[in-house]
Parts: sequence; structure tokens; C-alpha cells
Amino acid sequence: MGDNSPQKLAATADIAKPPLDLSLLTPRQLEVLRCFVDTPHEPPIARRLGMRAKTVKVHLLNIQKTLQVTCRVELMKVALQALGGGVRDGTTLSQRLRENTSKND
Repeated sequence: MGDNSPQKLAATADIAKPPLDLSLLTPRQLEVLRCFVDTPHEPPIARRLGMRAKTVKVHLLNIQKTLQVTCRVELMKVALQALGGGVRDGTTLSQRLRENTSKND
């Protein structure tokens, strides 16, 4: 049978996860992502940012492609990973994402 040692499994997990580089996103894509973590639906994001829901959908698809994620659930996981964990201090997810991305600049 195969070698399922913890080191080999950890190495495989590292290979499977693409590196998270939010600097690859445009400023508008970052705005859309910040809104997405607060509400993962196009219409409220569109109203908040003053654009059409279809435009939001295109931005989200482009963000997924850029960050090499295949679905919205994975996109949410990636966004939460960028935030560094849970939200128990009262800040919203978009505030934490904003803080995290400004540190990367």
C-alpha cells in the first residue's frame, strides 16, 4: 500500500492549495471580494457597488480564475483564509479583508 505518513500528506496538501495572492486582483475585484464575504449574492453586492448583478458575477468568476479556485464555496474559504481565521472581535469579514489587503500593499 501507499505511504500515508503525516509528512507526505502535509506535502500533498501544500501542493493542492494554490498560494493566495490578493495582489493579483484589481482594486475593483478586491471591492467585490470584500462585499462577497459579507453577502455571497450578486444583487446586494451590485446595489452596494452601483453595478449590475451580471457584472458582479463576471467579477466573481474572474476572481475565482485569478485565485485558482473552482467554486464559490472554495472562494469563500480562500477569502476567510486571507482573513486569518474566525471573527469573534466584532469586526465584519470585509473589514478584516480590507485590513489584510492593506498590509500586503
